[in-house]
Amino acid sequence: MTVPDAADGEAVTTAAKALAAAERPVVLAGGGVLKGEAWPELRRFVEEYGVPVVTTMPGIGSFPEDHDLSMTIAGMHGTGYANLALQHADVMLAVGTRFDDRLTGGVDTFAPEAEIVHVEVDPAEISKNVHADYPLVGDAATVLTQLHDAVAHAPDAAAWRERCQQWKETYALDYEMTEAGPLKPQFVVEALDALTADDTIVTTGVGQHQMWAMQYWTFRHPRTWV
Repeated sequence: MTVPDAADGEAVTTAAKALAAAERPVVLAGGGVLKGEAWPELRRFVEEYGVPVVTTMPGIGSFPEDHDLSMTIAGMHGTGYANLALQHADVMLAVGTRFDDRLTGGVDTFAPEAEIVHVEVDPAEISKNVHADYPLVGDAATVLTQLHDAVAHAPDAAAWRERCQQWKETYALDYEMTEAGPLKPQFVVEALDALTADDTIVTTGVGQHQMWAMQYWTFRHPRTWV
């Protein structure tokens, strides 16, 4: 089956209206943003319309984590503030994500107030785990460009952005380490991050060290997390 690059025009228009009308919009960027090389289109969209960005673990690097609009990683090992943003959103633009259980937990309680705009190149993933109110089948970069051009105006979300920023400050990742105590893994990750170039590629095995790496390294470039 051949999947078109562009999503259906009427479906894009309908989804764009929902995004423009949102009061608590959020973008969920998955691994499909990286596979589709859609990170420039993603950044253009969110900066133009002022939408906070959460990533999945496979989507790490699709949006710079030191950006004001970044809410970093969601899911069972993600940040509290990223999960709060998803759970309180009223419209979610999900790009290239399967909504697997490491992200959602129980799907019945995931993002209960959000209408879902799901951009996905594989139609089999649409509404497989989480119902898509606005399904957009197509190439991530192409569909993000379509949405960028179709959204009539930025959503009225200044209060929402401020609330997201407050969550980032209140629920920031933290740990304690004394000068006399042993080195903490979190500190080691942060120190390595500070001592290496911004485009250093980080690769891990599977285990707790993977969680510390994704939580305490600041990823600023695509394809730097393996």
